[in-house]
Amino acid sequence: MIGRLLSRGLALAALLALPAGAQTAPSPPNRLAAVVLTPTEVKLTWGARAVAGTEVRVELRTLDGTFEDVGAVPGASRGALVQGLQPASAYVFRVRAARAGAFSEYSNEAEATTTAVPGPCVPDAQTLCVAGRFRARAEWKAADGRSGVASVQPVPAGNSGLLWFVSPDSLELLVKVLDGCSENGHHWVFLGPATNLQYLLTVTDTGTGQTRVYFNPQGVSPQAVTDTYAFEGCP
Repeated sequence: MIGRLLSRGLALAALLALPAGAQTAPSPPNRLAAVVLTPTEVKLTWGARAVAGTEVRVELRTLDGTFEDVGAVPGASRGALVQGLQPASAYVFRVRAARAGAFSEYSNEAEATTTAVPGPCVPDAQTLCVAGRFRARAEWKAADGRSGVASVQPVPAGNSGLLWFVSPDSLELLVKVLDGCSENGHHWVFLGPATNLQYLLTVTDTGTGQTRVYFNPQGVSPQAVTDTYAFEGCP
């Protein structure tokens, strides 16, 4: 009994010690979900309204970036439309409620990859056109701060291609796209990485605009990827 009374006394003392006008943190939004609407727009929804008098602040980051605050909607809102995004790019979103400078915990994180504007794949020194339809480009970063866009190593292989980052003598990434429509109604993406550098590979179906992004953090030796549900739409 003494222990319980002491605990209550400490809690009461802490509450009474709050400065005049201080606000307790509101409850966080939950069940955050993200749906791509256009190549530049994502719709966010969450499952719990914040208390009246609050706002819900929206943050986003790219897969290789840090979160930044992009604005707020009234606390009674159940969602937000995020505009001005980059096509064919992957984003991570989170939200939290705010009231008079007091912030809730963050919601769960939700990922979404915007679509690309459909159009032909045009191969160049930094663009792979695989199977005549799929565009692949990669950005890389080394631990010493060097970074750049991956370069294509020309090889006579219609369904696959090779990329190098630092030197053409050191191939880093095999990209292959196969037609799996007869098996499961999808085109499949296979990746054969041979690097521990950070990379962000974007593969786009130029016919539909669907985009898949594959990210490897700095210093990690990734495993091969077999993504047999990469792209819908057959043939």
